[in-house]
Amino acid sequence: MRLSLRPALETERFFCESLHHSNMASYLVARGMPWEAQRYMASWTQFDNLVISAGETIVGVLRLLEIPEALEIRDLQVLPSRTGQGIGTWAI
Repeated sequence: MRLSLRPALETERFFCESLHHSNMASYLVARGMPWEAQRYMASWTQFDNLVISAGETIVGVLRLLEIPEALEIRDLQVLPSRTGQGIGTWAI
């Protein structure tokens, strides 16, 4: 499996948001937190949004925030069907 990272296209924003939302849904429900689409959209413009691809297929999203002298990992999501394959480890 050949993995790669590239900047997410604006046309991929919905995929990235949907993946984050579905992967985090049980976490949010357990804490009584609502999904805030506007907050995600605002963060989209602040973060470096990268898609993780296996060949030609997008399998995840890595979101980074540049802070003084570092990059902060703000989000890492992998498709549920692709977890346990080392994709998250590779991305880090």
